[in-house]
Amino acid sequence: MTFTVRNVLAVLRPVRKEAGLLFAVMLVAAVFDMLGIGLLMPMMDLMLSGDRDANPLVRLVRLAGFDTRWDLALVCLLVVSGFGLKFVFVIWRGYCTGDFVCRLRQFWTSRIFENFVYSDYLKISRQKHGELTNVLVQEPIFASKGLGDIVDVCVNLLIAISMVGVMLWADWRFTVFALLLLSVGAATIWNLSSRHSVGVGKDRIHQNQEISQIVSESVSGCRQIKVFSIERRVIGELDARLDRLSASLRRFALTNAIPQPTGELMVVLLFTSGLLAQTYWYGNVNLSGVVAKVGVFVLAGMRLFNGASTLFAKRMSVLTYWPAIVLVHQFAGGGQPAGSVDDAGREFPEQVREIDVDS
Repeated sequence: MTFTVRNVLAVLRPVRKEAGLLFAVMLVAAVFDMLGIGLLMPMMDLMLSGDRDANPLVRLVRLAGFDTRWDLALVCLLVVSGFGLKFVFVIWRGYCTGDFVCRLRQFWTSRIFENFVYSDYLKISRQKHGELTNVLVQEPIFASKGLGDIVDVCVNLLIAISMVGVMLWADWRFTVFALLLLSVGAATIWNLSSRHSVGVGKDRIHQNQEISQIVSESVSGCRQIKVFSIERRVIGELDARLDRLSASLRRFALTNAIPQPTGELMVVLLFTSGLLAQTYWYGNVNLSGVVAKVGVFVLAGMRLFNGASTLFAKRMSVLTYWPAIVLVHQFAGGGQPAGSVDDAGREFPEQVREIDVDS
C-alpha cells in the first residue's frame, strides 16, 4: 500500500466529513493569507509614491463612494481585515485538525480492539502478545501523529501555492526563473528522501514489536528469569533492540534536517545572483521606485521558503509514520464502517509482519 492520494483518501474514509471540513478551512485560510500579503504591495506603494489614481485599492475604495481623504485609512482597513480573517481561520484550522486526528485515532483503536475480541481464538493464540499489545496501544498513537503530519503537508502545500501566486503577481519573470532553478534541487531531495523515510518507518515498527515482546515475556516469565539467573541476557536483548531503534531514528533525524538549510542556501544564492545581475548587467537601478514590489516579493518569498522547507520535512515524517498508518488501517478492517461486519465474521490479520507497505 503505497503513499498516494488515493490510499490516503481510503484511510480517511471513516472520517471523510471531518476531513472535508478541515480541507475547506485550510483552503480558505490559504486564500486569506495570499490576499493579506498581496494587499501589502498597493498599500506600501500608496504610502511611498502617493499616486492615488493608479492604485487599485484606492480605485476600489472610491467605487464604494468614500471620500478621497479616507483613502489611506480604508486601504489599511482592508489589509488588516484580510489578516484578521486569516487569523480566525488559522485558529479554526487548528481546532479542526485536533478533532480530525482524535476521531480517527479513536476509531482505529476501538475497531482493532473489537476485531481482536470477536476474532477466532486459535488465530489470536498463535500471535505474540507483545506484538498484539503494540498494535492495540502504540501503533494508533504513531499513526495519529502521521495524520497530523499529513495535515501539515497539506497546509504548507497550500501556503506555498498561495505565495507563488503573490510572487507571480509581483514579478512573474523572476518568479518563473527562480522556480525553475529551485525545482531541480527540490526534485532531488524529494526522490532521495522517499525510500529512506519509509524504510525507517518499517524498521521502527519491527523494533517496537520486538521490544514489546521482550518486555511482555519478561513480565509474564519473571519467576523463570529469577530461577535461571538470566537477568543479564534479557537486559542485553532489550538493549540491543533499543540500540537498533535509536540508530535508525538518529539517521532519520540527520536526513530530516537537510531540507531547511539546503533551501535557505539556495534562496540566498538566488537572491544575491539576481541582485548582482541587476546591478552589473542593467546598471544601477533606483530601488525607491520599486521598493513596495521588492518588500512584498521578499516577504512572500520567505513565506514560500518556510512553507516549502516545512513541507519537505513533514513529508519525510509522514513517510516514516505511513507503515504504522497502513498497519492500523488493515487491522481495523480496512476502514469499513462500524457494524458492517458480523461479530462472527471478524477478521484479524494472521501475523503483524504480513502487513504490506511499499515506498
